[in-house]
Amino acid sequence: MIKPTILSANKSARKYSTGDIALIGLLAATLTGGKAVLSVIPNVEVVTLLITLYAVRLGLRRALPATLIFCAVESLIWGFQYYLVTYFIYWPCLAVFAYLISKRTRAFWAFLIYAVLMTVFFGILSSFIDTLFMTSRPTFRFFFIRYLNGIPFYTAQIICNIVLFATAFKPLSELPVFNRYRE
Repeated sequence: MIKPTILSANKSARKYSTGDIALIGLLAATLTGGKAVLSVIPNVEVVTLLITLYAVRLGLRRALPATLIFCAVESLIWGFQYYLVTYFIYWPCLAVFAYLISKRTRAFWAFLIYAVLMTVFFGILSSFIDTLFMTSRPTFRFFFIRYLNGIPFYTAQIICNIVLFATAFKPLSELPVFNRYRE
């Protein structure tokens, strides 16, 4: 017998249906495609919005595998580089925390604040990972310099997420696909 996992804790050990597997593949493809389309504009990204939507509206059971597939595909496209360590930590955390927040509230402003805070966390995490991989002796000074150098980029990401969440979160969350496959 299959034991229940964290992804199916409130239901008896569910298997993924063919529809779930196809949906997870489509979600991962939209993450990869959305990132690729906006890659020509530095630090403008739609991945935060999409992962948050997937976790909130479709549940962690579908959002987390799609997020991990997205990270794996990134390594296949670009080769394994140290920034992917950040991706494999940050993007799944984004999905898990969005899901947990959605269990407490569905208020739009909560997800807007969440997106800003997670973007700040991304800056800290990526600076930390950079510090570990770019120096033979990681120091707080190097971390601090690395973080300060990234502030213009993190600011652009924060502005991008504020605009995207303010304009697109509610309309996208009301798409029929989210009602059809809702957990």
